Amino acid sequence: HYQAYAAQRIWSRAIEFREPSNMELDELGDHDLFRIAHVAEGNQNWELVVRAADRLLARNSWIADAHYFMGRAEFAHKRHEASITLFEQAINGGHADAAYFLGIAHTEAGNFVRAIQAFQSTRPGSVYRPFALGAAYEIHKTLSKSDRAQTGTSIIELENNLDSEIDHLHQSKRPLHMNRYRAPSPIAFKYSQAKYNAGGRFPLLLLWEDGEAPSGEQETPTFTRSGDESIAMELRVANFICQLQWVENLVSWEIVEQLKEGEESIPGWIDTARDWFRLRPDHATRIHTAENGNKSVAIDKLTWLYSVPISVQINSGYLISGRTKDSSSQGGIGWQWLNSSERVLHESRISEPNRSGEWKQHAGYMRSQPQFDAVRIHLEAPRHSGTVGFDDILLVRIDEPSHNGNQ
Repeated sequence: HYQAYAAQRIWSRAIEFREPSNMELDELGDHDLFRIAHVAEGNQNWELVVRAADRLLARNSWIADAHYFMGRAEFAHKRHEASITLFEQAINGGHADAAYFLGIAHTEAGNFVRAIQAFQSTRPGSVYRPFALGAAYEIHKTLSKSDRAQTGTSIIELENNLDSEIDHLHQSKRPLHMNRYRAPSPIAFKYSQAKYNAGGRFPLLLLWEDGEAPSGEQETPTFTRSGDESIAMELRVANFICQLQWVENLVSWEIVEQLKEGEESIPGWIDTARDWFRLRPDHATRIHTAENGNKSVAIDKLTWLYSVPISVQINSGYLISGRTKDSSSQGGIGWQWLNSSERVLHESRISEPNRSGEWKQHAGYMRSQPQFDAVRIHLEAPRHSGTVGFDDILLVRIDEPSHNGNQ
């Protein structure tokens, strides 16, 4: 099984069976080493992270990412000073997320002024930036007047930046589709563009609205964080709850990225179970390559594609998202909720009509019910003269706040 997936460079699946040996790593190209390090980071397999990153550094390739990977591994082993040096090297190389983890490392090492400065430098648009600002705000309140002056920022400035980040997230994403069982409602989301395809865990940023909190009153921002990344961090501003949660991607798009332009068979394009490897969907599918090199699936005749059923946890939240490009508005993204006999109990379509001919993002959310045993993704393209494109299909399970908005 390892060799089958490794031959197609599907590292998120290959590593489930065994890790590559040192000799096998030596024979891989730089991009494969980078992908393996990403997968291992998501799985918190720090030994494999180090083995892959060491080889990237030795080849003088993906330097900023390699320093970031090594920094994460050092921090996981509580070697904070070593991780600080590595995160600084990653930042100097242009890594987008390293500043947030540099701030965390400085916090653990007791360097609070430097921690605030690192948090402040987290790039706008980073999934970690709201939480970097929240952490800086909480630390800033504990400092002496002279230390506050050294940070180069004020409480008011941090509050304004926090409000701006929350407002931007609120305005930039449309609300998720909700079912009637859930309160409070997540109203926006953002996921890490760099990592969600790679396997393992990745950060998902959710914006919730606490219906029991007064929306007209400005409350003091609060930030809570656990040292264990498996637990969500929360940032609260007024009646908004911004939650950073590490989640597992249940759908891999990695295989599509490896296929050539115009290929007609897609082995395991939604690769979610070990028995999926030798299946082939309808040959009406083709691979398209965009100008930036990103791959997508196109369907040009009557076709349905399903992922294999994925076991669900009762009362857990599930998020599905994806993009379509379909000038005739014929294609659809949806999901089906099944019982133990794989009988469909609930079916819904998350995509809206898209006649623009441009890529459009869709998202849906649902909380599993006791009668649900599994869920699967359903892509459809009824018979018509056009072509339907699908890209960035994503399904994740989320550990959520409780119904009253508290963790």
